Amino acid sequence: MGSSEGGLTRLPERVGLEEVERLIASLVGIEACRVVANDWGALEEVHVLIGPDRHPKQAVRDIESALAARWKLRVDHKKISVAQIGAASAADEPTPAHTRHGAPFVLEMLRTSNRLDEGCLEVSVILASGGSGARGEGQASSRAPHRYNLNPFAEATLMAADQLMDGDIPLALENIEILRMSQCEVIVCLLSPAAMPASDIGCYVGAAVIREGDRGRTAVSATLAAIEHGLRDGWDVSHDGSGS
Repeated sequence: MGSSEGGLTRLPERVGLEEVERLIASLVGIEACRVVANDWGALEEVHVLIGPDRHPKQAVRDIESALAARWKLRVDHKKISVAQIGAASAADEPTPAHTRHGAPFVLEMLRTSNRLDEGCLEVSVILASGGSGARGEGQASSRAPHRYNLNPFAEATLMAADQLMDGDIPLALENIEILRMSQCEVIVCLLSPAAMPASDIGCYVGAAVIREGDRGRTAVSATLAAIEHGLRDGWDVSHDGSGS
């Protein structure tokens, strides 16, 4: 049984980190695992890579339950870091948007941080090309409250996608917001040609349903859906009035 100190739970002396990693790696949907303990044997960091069919929150709950059941270990869920290959639900799975090589964009990493001293939300998005393995990274920030401002999620996604397309995405964020439809909350993203004002032509729309209350990942999904719309139409946004 683990002993407690400072709100953490210490590994039993007979249990090594490799054994903990083997247990976690055996759970459903876990592709890889790395565990870090502090000097007195408490688990300080648990890093896992999960597959596309497991929701990150479920993976965290599975890890907590497994450690508690096997060794009566308690680990703060904030110490469990999850990265996902693909996505587990409509909120987590970016709608495929095809690069010039026909490969989809895949959300590889979404990171947010709040700089409380400056009241600033920072968002970082990494997209991967399913075909070439190339990666694009975008960052954006906002001083508006996280709950109400989805712009940095869309802007960071656009920047990452633009890197993967070698700067060939001629679109800018026009608006992104949450709409209530029936019993669901939906995030809708509107992209417009960067070189001309938004109008009823030449704009592209993407939408995704919010699940598990995860607005950030859903905003990324909606933005990628809008990008896919533009890719399907071949960026038909010329100044002569043509468009989608």
